[in-house]
Amino acid sequence: MCIFKDGIKKHADVAKQWLDGAVVQSWFDGDGGIWMDVPNPSFDGDLRWRVKPKPKMVPWTWEDWERERPEWIKRKSNGDQYRLVGVVVSDELMQYGAMLYCIGYLNENFTQLDGTPFEKPAEVEE
Repeated sequence: MCIFKDGIKKHADVAKQWLDGAVVQSWFDGDGGIWMDVPNPSFDGDLRWRVKPKPKMVPWTWEDWERERPEWIKRKSNGDQYRLVGVVVSDELMQYGAMLYCIGYLNENFTQLDGTPFEKPAEVEE
């Protein structure tokens, strides 16, 4: 791998983030232009470099809750874990055991057991 000294100076912020584990992309002009992941960047000063943007995340919708049906959820405020024993569907409400929650409340106040929020990448409109 060849690293360009002038490119490191020009793209120092991107290079530092790459050293810290970020995915780096370079702009390629073919096919109308596209950002492509580069696992071992050269930081050629004549190329355009950037840290790959993280996708915009949006909360789960009712359809996501219906499809995924997590068996366990965890309250953000205190880490208490709840096993999902049943689901009653009524418009935008969901019932877990004896408690009835709206989807917005679940998305805001609970996570999956591993701490992952109930969200997904936003769909990109072409």
